[in-house]
Amino acid sequence: MKTRWTSGTLGTTEHVLVSCKNNQRATIEQIVVTNISGSTRQYDIYHVPKGQASGTDDALAYEVTLGSKRIAVFEGPFYLLPGDELRVKASAASSLNIFAYGDSY
Repeated sequence: MKTRWTSGTLGTTEHVLVSCKNNQRATIEQIVVTNISGSTRQYDIYHVPKGQASGTDDALAYEVTLGSKRIAVFEGPFYLLPGDELRVKASAASSLNIFAYGDSY
């Protein structure tokens, strides 16, 4: 089933964008980052395996700079296994939105 996951306007703490339950998997086909602020911002995207904390070893994108009113697109596929999470974080609150598009099954 095609799904769109959205972060809402991100804060400076990690947000779980996609979470696979213990019997669920997901294939993320595309991730879109939008900077809605008037300033340059940074963001992180982590693919965190079940039961682990996020860190640079799990980073799909780490401290990536995105200009004001710009977008960035990451093309997948990215595969999430049961218990995995896709987590996101911004350098400043109320500046970035992140969307993921794909399938959960």
